[in-house]
Amino acid sequence: MADMLIPRAVAYTTGMLDFFFRGKLEIEPNAQRIYGVVDMGQPHTINSGGYPIVTATNKVLGFEKIRLKVRNSTDPIVESGTNANVPQIAAAGKLVAVARYHRNPCYKPDLSGERVVGYAAPPLVAPISEPTCSGTGFNAGTRTSYQEISVSAELPITAEAQLPGGRGGVAPASVEKVFDFSADPIPVNATDLFIQVVYRGQLGEETDGIAVGIIDVQEPTFYTTWNNTDYYISTLNNAWFVQNPLSVIRRGVDALTLCAGAPSRIVYTYGPANGPALSPFVAAINPEAVRLAMVIGKPNTPTSTFAVRSIPQMFPPPSAVQRSLQMPGQQRQASREIFSASDPLPAPIRCQQGTPAVGTNFWCFDPVQRRRGQNMGDGAQPIFYSTGSPSLSDPDVDAPPLPVFPGLVVVGGGINRFNLDANPVNCPTVPPPSVDKRIELLEEAAELGIDLRTLDL
Repeated sequence: MADMLIPRAVAYTTGMLDFFFRGKLEIEPNAQRIYGVVDMGQPHTINSGGYPIVTATNKVLGFEKIRLKVRNSTDPIVESGTNANVPQIAAAGKLVAVARYHRNPCYKPDLSGERVVGYAAPPLVAPISEPTCSGTGFNAGTRTSYQEISVSAELPITAEAQLPGGRGGVAPASVEKVFDFSADPIPVNATDLFIQVVYRGQLGEETDGIAVGIIDVQEPTFYTTWNNTDYYISTLNNAWFVQNPLSVIRRGVDALTLCAGAPSRIVYTYGPANGPALSPFVAAINPEAVRLAMVIGKPNTPTSTFAVRSIPQMFPPPSAVQRSLQMPGQQRQASREIFSASDPLPAPIRCQQGTPAVGTNFWCFDPVQRRRGQNMGDGAQPIFYSTGSPSLSDPDVDAPPLPVFPGLVVVGGGINRFNLDANPVNCPTVPPPSVDKRIELLEEAAELGIDLRTLDL
């Protein structure tokens, strides 16, 4: 009897497990491939646990709104005997997002708790310096050994259109959701970041079903744009020169719009209502900057980059021209959780001096850039003037080296439009010079892994 009954019991048990865990959600990035934005200009300190704390609110400095697309990918159930498909529609329940992460407890507001890469003229390899932080070693000091979570507020689901799918066949279009993490922000020093979405409610004929999906995203990527108008670019020889009365002068940046992704959408604005103009470096006065942290999706191809567009305005004209910066995004993750022979994410060659062998176990901790003596982030975008028609590919601010800044003032008080706008707003069209006409093409090509700057069309 045991020979007959035990296999039967195993089969029934397997069927029950398959039924209870049948619910699946599919998560995708939105069109911009951007999940969250944080204004790093908010004054903050680091507590004893290595958490960044906003001085004004005593809350964790982190991502409070996460935007993503989701659909119900649960397969229909085939009824035994009739072969009839029973749709697994999710039409009455609730959604919640759960962020899973480790942290870099060495994080500091000036980014001195990050690995930092300097400048070296090609083909030289720029040196990478390790952070000085408390801990028993580099690996132990910059990555907590335990996983933490942040949980969003619930989103009600009252109709199939709010979480489409579950009928089989061609998958319906996913729908964008905005998850509110304001009560439990995802820290800006998160590493090993995954975002999980959980649905609980009506699933097919089950009144209390569960469906789960998870997506691996790149870790918070730091981006800094600053007033670099103490120097200008001569388009005649494509080199940096100090400002003088015969050329344009050092100017304050009265207003600034930052757009991201392709298609390019507004994520942050700073203007006269938010505070004084961003100052250039003059004598002992440190230049001012805007810094954002962004969570972006994994690249579409191994060579894909992510675009951030800076549109400065100076009153009265002329303004420095808008420029677009392409950056790969930052990776701070244990290799066993993300890299494999079939994983499309490019091997993190910036994490060490050579490309890691497939299957090797290492801790990837991408460096930030140091430009003009300051830690800027993965994206370092100066605001400056140029003579003549600007180029898509300007020399690095450290090539040839410009004088280092004694310090950098990261301002706050702008508007985080990514969090505020119910729907993303298109990046505004700015009149020529002619480089403006090529920016959108540059950004769209970067998403496809094509670098038009090498062609300088």
